[in-house]
Amino acid sequence: METTQQIGAHRVKVWEEGHGPPVVFFYDSWHTSHGFYAVSDHLSEKHRVLSMDPPGFGASPGASDLSLDLNDYAELFGEFVRYAGIRGVTLALCDLGLPIGLNFLAEGTDAVEHVERVVITNGLLYGEQAAGRGLFGQGMLLSGRELPIDRVHHRRRLLQFFGDPNTMDESIAEDAWYSFSKGRLNDQAKLAKTFDDLKSDLEGWRRSLGESGIPVLVLWGEEDPSGDRKLVEKFQEEVPQAEIYMLPDVGHFPHLEVPDVVADGIRDFVKRAQRGAPPREPEPAAEEETPDDASPSPEDQ
Repeated sequence: METTQQIGAHRVKVWEEGHGPPVVFFYDSWHTSHGFYAVSDHLSEKHRVLSMDPPGFGASPGASDLSLDLNDYAELFGEFVRYAGIRGVTLALCDLGLPIGLNFLAEGTDAVEHVERVVITNGLLYGEQAAGRGLFGQGMLLSGRELPIDRVHHRRRLLQFFGDPNTMDESIAEDAWYSFSKGRLNDQAKLAKTFDDLKSDLEGWRRSLGESGIPVLVLWGEEDPSGDRKLVEKFQEEVPQAEIYMLPDVGHFPHLEVPDVVADGIRDFVKRAQRGAPPREPEPAAEEETPDDASPSPEDQ
């Protein structure tokens, strides 16, 4: 159910479904909170699933003179966590929502006390992810130089981030363009943090997360052009409590491409964290072996 709510000092679009331990998704403006419908279909029977479009993101309006930086968005995100109302929150951080969520966690406000675990899918963990990718322009994060200019350009850019382009249907592309053009092309482009500043900030936020000991689950699409396995392994060295699961044939949008896998991962993660169970070790892929006494196949005879 989508409603307009007063979160902190802003009127924003909030989407909420289901009952139970809260899972709060935070994403950036490639599409609206509707992008989590598929995951919510799998989670909402036993979880309260929430997502928010902050000013300049997705479906939420933003004033033409609005100028929010990452710290402002992190503060607003804290207000949204308070809105969730109870402790035991699972944060699901994606794309630009990832550094904003890490910023919020590092601030250590009273709202952080509501958070019991963090789920990370593909997003901005290191400043060098943006360099040379044409994702944010040069010199300034979200400077606006590389932003899509029309539906065709936007759809072409969007397809580059899907592990399997066939998982993106036209309704996703259209919804993404609408929210992108109403949000990012206006207010979100004012997130003017330099790469150097952001790189320093991200380092501190990652270190803070590692020192916190809060349980972390990473569900990372292997085909994401903005971050590969080596990047995730580096992250695990800095955040040793993180459980890492690489998702084959999945790109930048696991919640759209494999929503059932994401939902199953979150459900299992929450259950184990609630029981105080140790992190689950990923199971190695089984190798097929031919028994020594196996009969030869017809082709071998």
